Amino acid sequence: MTIFKKTNNPSPSLPSSQTPRTQGTPGTSAPSSQTQAPTPSSSTPPQKDAFGKKTGVTESTPLLGAPSTNPKDTQRAHEQLQSTPRKPIYSPAKEPSQHRENKFYKDGSENENIHTVIYKSATPADSIGWSQHEFFEKLGDHRHPVGSAERNAEQEYLLANMPKGALHEAAQIANKTGVGIAVRGTGLLAHMGIESGSPTKAQEFKNKTSKETDLWLCDAMTFGDVGAVVHYDPRATGTTKDASLPPIPGREPKQEWQQFVDTAWSAKRAHIEQHRMPQLESLTRKGKVSVPHDEKQWAQLKGQFESRLAEFRDEDSHYREGGPYAKHVSLQGPFIHLKERPGEHMYGDHDLFAFTTGGFGKLTLDHTPQLRDVQKALQEADTFQAQHGGIWNWQPQEKSHEAIKAKIMGAHSPPSGEPLVYIQPGGAVSAAFYIPADPSTQTEEKLISAWDAPNATKWLESTHSGAELLKKQNTAS
Repeated sequence: MTIFKKTNNPSPSLPSSQTPRTQGTPGTSAPSSQTQAPTPSSSTPPQKDAFGKKTGVTESTPLLGAPSTNPKDTQRAHEQLQSTPRKPIYSPAKEPSQHRENKFYKDGSENENIHTVIYKSATPADSIGWSQHEFFEKLGDHRHPVGSAERNAEQEYLLANMPKGALHEAAQIANKTGVGIAVRGTGLLAHMGIESGSPTKAQEFKNKTSKETDLWLCDAMTFGDVGAVVHYDPRATGTTKDASLPPIPGREPKQEWQQFVDTAWSAKRAHIEQHRMPQLESLTRKGKVSVPHDEKQWAQLKGQFESRLAEFRDEDSHYREGGPYAKHVSLQGPFIHLKERPGEHMYGDHDLFAFTTGGFGKLTLDHTPQLRDVQKALQEADTFQAQHGGIWNWQPQEKSHEAIKAKIMGAHSPPSGEPLVYIQPGGAVSAAFYIPADPSTQTEEKLISAWDAPNATKWLESTHSGAELLKKQNTAS
């Protein structure tokens, strides 16, 4: 996998136009009569890709959702986009960037993407949801009619897992390149920040985006901050760095670490019950924030506490004076702000899972020039701003990293996983599960429609439409 530096182009950098190729429908293969996406060995006229290598291309059809195919209309729209006021674009820092090893990239380019989020901002000119109404109306598995309870439930899930601007950008790229794009969901509470032009989290920053549970752990956070990238000490009196607190030990030996966590959590839980609950009472009364009611829920909150504690220990030095990212960021309370974007929170990036070619759910490695160009286009898209390659392509060399990858992959498999947002050429966008290979049953590794795993219903429970559908089905049975 290769990473690319950000250019000053205002729109996604796409490989030369290619004929869109339908990858097929759930449970079927693409018909052999359809035009196949060109490969570097095809006999079509050669052009150069991002690596300066030759690649075959063919003429394209109009981009997905375009209001007109008239060249004059297209040019006029482009001129209007160019005239839209944008935030300044700065030149990247000239001095070499310090960076730790990145487990996705091993070519020395790990720190280049930090300039993407620091030096470029693109605020949407209008609501893509209104201007591309037809595209969004057709989201979901076509086997369910538009307007049906099943289609509504899937559409709600898809829109809750990716901002509309990023979804439409990815669909344009998939349509133009003939490549399917599977993406991990982005938290709903981060959508507003992303679509308003706030910076997304560069891959160098390992801190997680905030969730509702962080409101219990961080007194400095408000409900409107949920979704932002945070960095704080979750102990009772700490939000950023408190010299009065004892240093956080290493996680080995495990027994000593667990003893430290248990002691710190005991004080934190007392603080939550005595102070934080009254502070959040208006939110809990309105049902915006869930209160831990039993020991199982308290245990889940403790798990989040431990995760934030370890994260603070591991990452804090990187943001302090002398750390590799101190020149780029400042810590404002529990938030990591870019110095070039003062006062703006960072939000979660869109995690690429994998690419597909040749048929519905057929996974493919991203080492070809064509797929590198697709990744570059996703990286340079104004709202999508991909920060790394697909997790499926990661080949971890250490046991701990193998466990991390296995956990991520399993998080998108039935029966209890969350479906991926799967964007195919031709405007097909659906919820899809990852199915690992199983030699014992001769099951191949692939993506399948979420509807083809009927026992997996947890994803439906996450939306109002899905919950209503399940209720209706249970009543009927």
